[in-house]
Amino acid sequence: MSQPLMIIGVDLAPLIRALDEIPNAILAHLKPVAQQTAERIVAEAKARVARRTGHTAEQIRVEETGEPDVWEQLVLDKSADDDFAYIIRADDPTTKLHTEKWLEFGTKFETPRPFFFVAADLERGAYERASRQAIQDAIDETGLGD
Repeated sequence: MSQPLMIIGVDLAPLIRALDEIPNAILAHLKPVAQQTAERIVAEAKARVARRTGHTAEQIRVEETGEPDVWEQLVLDKSADDDFAYIIRADDPTTKLHTEKWLEFGTKFETPRPFFFVAADLERGAYERASRQAIQDAIDETGLGD
């Protein structure tokens, strides 16, 4: 048999290390994007909510949690591991009233006056762009974008 003219060795260790680092890097870059988006949604929802007493607007807030409630969750960002999620709440934990839901969806006696999901829809495009950029930054940071 003849001898090969050229042998090329490839060190896969840096690639494997970068692939191991990418999930944490992506989460680290996405988390501030999710928080900033949630804060903008809160500001917009507070500006849009129908007011009589101002109590509902005072209750609109951002919370960081790993286990969002079904109603409260806006799908802003959620890792597969439940590492973080930002939810926007508009409830008053001190009462059993559901004014925020009645305003958003209406009742059989009152027409809906949406404020919550309208505010989220306004942020959708900006969030998607910022998320894509955050993921690309994470890829570049780990050396996979070269």
